[in-house]
Amino acid sequence: MVYVDDLVLIGDLESVQSMKKKLNIRFEMSDLGPLSYFLGIAVTGDGNGLHLPQEQYAEEILGRFQFSSSHPCSTPLSPGTKLRKESGALLAQHDSTLYRSIIGSIMYLILATRPDLSYAVGAVSQFSSAPCVDHLAALHHILRYIRGYAHLQLHLTRCCGFEATPKATPLTKPHYPKILWDTEIAGYSDCDWAGYLDSHHSTGAYIFLAGQSPVFWSSKKQATVALSSTEAEYMALTRATMEAIWLRFLLGEIPDFLYKKLPSITIFADNQECIALAHNPEYHARTKHIDIQHHFVREKVEGGEVSLEYTPTGVMVADCLTKALPREKFVQHCASMGIY
Repeated sequence: MVYVDDLVLIGDLESVQSMKKKLNIRFEMSDLGPLSYFLGIAVTGDGNGLHLPQEQYAEEILGRFQFSSSHPCSTPLSPGTKLRKESGALLAQHDSTLYRSIIGSIMYLILATRPDLSYAVGAVSQFSSAPCVDHLAALHHILRYIRGYAHLQLHLTRCCGFEATPKATPLTKPHYPKILWDTEIAGYSDCDWAGYLDSHHSTGAYIFLAGQSPVFWSSKKQATVALSSTEAEYMALTRATMEAIWLRFLLGEIPDFLYKKLPSITIFADNQECIALAHNPEYHARTKHIDIQHHFVREKVEGGEVSLEYTPTGVMVADCLTKALPREKFVQHCASMGIY
């Protein structure tokens, strides 16, 4: 991985050492040793995987906006919170600028290591152009949650190993160590139908896990209004399927990947009608109006690139990416996402 003039090399020890020698021939470099801190993310590891805390960055945010000594909250938003466009008096220009600055600062936490903040920050960011008093109160609630749980970190468990790399000779072709993948990748797709009270748009979300390690996640307001919960779930499933196809493509680019034919990626959904629609090629009265682009899911299911399975709402990992949940359920889903 490259960021400007910083490089991070990941692989088995012999391959990393070999790559360093080759780079040193071409470039003037400084070897800083094992990775410990990169782009605001601390990196620690043990025999079972890596731990990626952003506690220092979180503390910097709290200090910048004077929340270092605030009373902590147990969830990013109070359970059942639904914000409206007109919620109290509009903020003054200075406070509106501060509102947007806080959201921008928290965004990096979400993108890097904290998917547990995705829904809450997405909800308050919808009102950035004209925030009101209630929106600012919700944003302060998020900061107080960060205050209490700045220590939470992303855990990436070991899910693959490497074959021993044979010694290279001048006559042999370049050899890449074969990756032995021993953990299934699974996705979770969920949706909160008509969760936005003003526009009646829904919130769609997905997260992909390799074992218990989060790979990709997203929480986003859908672009169009869904006429039923099935349609909203189906639209969310389309986005999850697109991500699964990209992930299979990425795995296929790894040299000597264990699978010559990549297996399908399983996506779990908690709406059985949505799953039935993806398998049934016939239209009927309740679904014939769905945009043709969302039937992309069927093609990928029939082609064996993704498979769909039902999971109860109680164990739907992506549920905390679509709505504000009670503390007990929220903690359960965070642990399932590898955040604790």
